[in-house]
Amino acid sequence: YTSYEDICLDIVDYFIKKTTLAKEAGIIDMIIDPGIGFSKNIQQNFLLIKQLSIFQILHKPILLGISRKSFLYKTLQKENASEALNATTAMHMAGLINGANILRVHDVAAAQECITLYNAYMAS
Repeated sequence: YTSYEDICLDIVDYFIKKTTLAKEAGIIDMIIDPGIGFSKNIQQNFLLIKQLSIFQILHKPILLGISRKSFLYKTLQKENASEALNATTAMHMAGLINGANILRVHDVAAAQECITLYNAYMAS
């Protein structure tokens, strides 16, 4: 795992630097992916989802790529990713509530239902 002083602030700082370089190079269309599941432990992954709104400071769409990730099925003490649909859907909802704009998914129908419920929830 990567060592972070403050995982959320460290990753935001990384993206501030990278988006600045990209803008200087003429790149304006960017998506922010905090890299959930990559060199992070279970607690760090949950913290990133919980504090996802911090990435809104970058004024770019935030991608949440958690579909079937091992931190989900390991938390539930399941054997493999095929048993992680409920966990994925639950955390998709948490991610949407906390600022995700894009979901990277394996199970499109379940994700669409989650988005529909999220939109209804937010409209109430």
